[in-house]
Amino acid sequence: MRFQPIKRFVMKSIKRNLNWAAKILSLLILLQSCTVYHNYTSSIDEAIATNNKIKTDVPNEDSYKFIKLVRLENEIYGVAKKKSQVSKKLNAQIVDSQYEGKYNLIKLKEADLQNIHLKNKGASTALTIIPIVIVGLIAIIGGEAWDNAVD
Repeated sequence: MRFQPIKRFVMKSIKRNLNWAAKILSLLILLQSCTVYHNYTSSIDEAIATNNKIKTDVPNEDSYKFIKLVRLENEIYGVAKKKSQVSKKLNAQIVDSQYEGKYNLIKLKEADLQNIHLKNKGASTALTIIPIVIVGLIAIIGGEAWDNAVD
């Protein structure tokens, strides 16, 4: 009976910390999928050579994001996931729905390729790693504070 207040305190503390940890883990998972693009524009040849994610800004429309650009028989194609927004918007332009086994190959018009932005690998990586480091430091500091409070 005399340990009841201590048990209640410990349970509330654990519940509060788990709730906080769940929110942080959710945020980290969301940040894992973020991609940052350069502000400057690049040429079609540069985008094909990088073989990396690109974003095109189309006038009077939304931007299109592709996994990569490819050139086949002097035509430019964008590679996109099958269930992506780009595949849904450009459904009429899909040439191959089994490209590399799991992607859509979308034939692009010259107007769709006016403003090409390449993926910024450094910023995308930093956006993923920095929050993880911060959470790790908070966990270490919080663990030490917990150890001191229990002692």
